[in-house]
Amino acid sequence: MDKDKKIYLEELRDFLPEKIFDFHIHIWRKTDFICAISKNELSSPGGSFKEFTFSQLAETYNELFPGKEWEGLVFSIPFSAIDFDRANAYVSRICAKNKNCFSLMIPDLKWSREEIERRIEAGRFLGFKPYYTFVKGKCPDSIRIGDYVTKPMLEVANKKNLIILLHIPRPERIADKYNRKDIVRLCSSYPEVRFILAHIGRSYGREFLARGIKDIKGLQNLYYDLAMVNDESVIQLLLDSVPLSKVLFGTDFPVALKKGLHICINGKCVFLMDKKLPWSVKTNGIEYTYFAYETVRAIKQAADTLKLNREEIKAIFYDNAKRLIEI
Repeated sequence: MDKDKKIYLEELRDFLPEKIFDFHIHIWRKTDFICAISKNELSSPGGSFKEFTFSQLAETYNELFPGKEWEGLVFSIPFSAIDFDRANAYVSRICAKNKNCFSLMIPDLKWSREEIERRIEAGRFLGFKPYYTFVKGKCPDSIRIGDYVTKPMLEVANKKNLIILLHIPRPERIADKYNRKDIVRLCSSYPEVRFILAHIGRSYGREFLARGIKDIKGLQNLYYDLAMVNDESVIQLLLDSVPLSKVLFGTDFPVALKKGLHICINGKCVFLMDKKLPWSVKTNGIEYTYFAYETVRAIKQAADTLKLNREEIKAIFYDNAKRLIEI
């Protein structure tokens, strides 16, 4: 029996509920781009994959989580070379054909309210996955959430009670005072929008969440996905700080198909792997498993520490997400 299968059978299978809802999945085809992908983006985690289609996603779940039923929230990849309409149309078609998938649209920052609303309705999207990588002419470290979560997006989302899955910018992540200020403003100004902080606001280490959670934990329309969080102490702090109903399992496939451990050391977030990639740190003598398994492990460790019952575990992995998309 190989190492990964042993981990699944001995550690994860019985812990996981029979149904899993993955709130953070990218799917795209290599034909969804209008030009070559930039060297910088090719050096990012997503750049390790030429494409990740729905069929590859289905194979991934069958391989990594055999015996489990799965559903997922899917969207394309945020590369600057993307053909927005082509990529979004692919996601929309997949979700129309597969009832276990639900879609978010990646919006062009230039679209008007009317253009956004028309595309949302035509594609039957549940909301948006906007990205700061599409902001032009501004230093990446100084980007504000309002630079890429535009007023037209917010107005449409508030009118239609949509989801905005928010990947926040800036080096300090959720600990950044401007990020927290912007999140409070958006949640208060657009109360009908369901905002989800991807990766717990990029809190891959406890120190970021510890410094940031106090200002946002009371926001009624703010939720948190656990994608690529491999640190049990981060998840435990989140569960200690917000209602369990706000917490959503996610993987960030296909990146979570890679093997390694995503941790923070003295405020520096690193991907530890047994091979050198542009975005990873190579270590010797360590055999890693899938990042997706490490996220489930971290949730399990937090659940054990907090003595969560089976219904609470099921809520994190399935019920919370299902309830949220059906609001």
